Amino acid sequence: MLDDKIAATDWEATQDQLIQQVARESYLQWLCDSNQQHKDNKM
Repeated sequence: MLDDKIAATDWEATQDQLIQQVARESYLQWLCDSNQQHKDNKM
């Protein structure tokens, strides 16, 4: 039973890390897109 709880905790930690990574990548993509749009509007 303890092993099941440890495995579940590991899975939750992995899932949290994946969610954070996707959020970071999405934010960085948004920054790049916004920066490019800003540069395009200046021309």
